[in-house]
Amino acid sequence: MPGLPKTLKAYGYETSALYGGDITFFAMSDFFLATGHDTLISQEDFPAKEATQSWGVPDHVTCKWLKEEIMKKHLSKHSPWYMTYLTLSSHTPFDVPYHRLQDERFNAFAYTDSCVSTFINELKQIEAWDNLLIVCVADHGFNQSAECRANTKEYAHIPFLILGGAVKEPRKVEYLVSQTDVPATVLGLMGLPHKEFRFSRNVLSDSYTYPFAFNTYNNGFMFRDSTGCIIYDNNSRQAIEGADSIKEKKGKVILQTVYKDLTNYN
Repeated sequence: MPGLPKTLKAYGYETSALYGGDITFFAMSDFFLATGHDTLISQEDFPAKEATQSWGVPDHVTCKWLKEEIMKKHLSKHSPWYMTYLTLSSHTPFDVPYHRLQDERFNAFAYTDSCVSTFINELKQIEAWDNLLIVCVADHGFNQSAECRANTKEYAHIPFLILGGAVKEPRKVEYLVSQTDVPATVLGLMGLPHKEFRFSRNVLSDSYTYPFAFNTYNNGFMFRDSTGCIIYDNNSRQAIEGADSIKEKKGKVILQTVYKDLTNYN
C-alpha cells in the first residue's frame, strides 16, 4: 500500500512513528511498517511510571518527548525526517491528568488540545520551527449529541490544520475534503508527485473541482458533497440518513473501487 512516509523515504527522509500506548493494538505496528515507517516509538520506550492512563503514556509526556527529539534532530543537522505522532488521551475512559471541565469527554479533548497548543507554542520559540511542516488531522469524529445529524455541517467534521514555519501565510480553506486527501495535498505543497495515492486529491490545486467527502464504517458508507449527505447501510441495503439515488450511486462506486483496489494488493 502507498504511504506518505514511504514516498518521502525515496527523497532521503528518515521516517518514524510515535504512539504512547501499545503500538501492536489493532495491528497499528503492521500498518506503520507497511506504509514506510522505519522506527516505531511506543509505551515500551518510556519509563513504566509514565504510563498513568488506561491506554498508556498521556499526551503531555509524548509531546514533550517529541519536542526534545525535534530539537536534537535540528542541532545535529539531521537529514530530512518525517514522523507520525498519534495522540492517545482524548479517548474513553477519558482518565486524563487534567481537570478543567465537568464533562469528562470534553475535559479529555481540552487536555489533548492544551498539550498540542503548548507543543506548538514551544516549537515556535526554537530555530527548528522555521523548517517544520506540521499536519494535524483527527482519525475520527465524536457524536456529542442527538442533534448532530447527518444533514448538519458538524456531522463527521474533523480538524485539518497545516502549521509550521514552512507555511508562507495564513489561509482558511472552506472545502469539503477527506482524510485520504492529506497525502496528495502535503506532497503537492512540497512540490512532489503523488500519483501512487489513487484515492487522494490535492485540495489546494486547480484540479480540485468537485469537493466531496467519503468515509466508511462497519458495513456502510457516508458520502457528502455540496448538495447534502447520505449514510448508506449495506446490511439493510438502504440509506439510513439523507436518501438520494445520485449520492448513493457515487458512494457505491467508490466503495466497490476500494475493494477492487485492495484485492490487487493481496
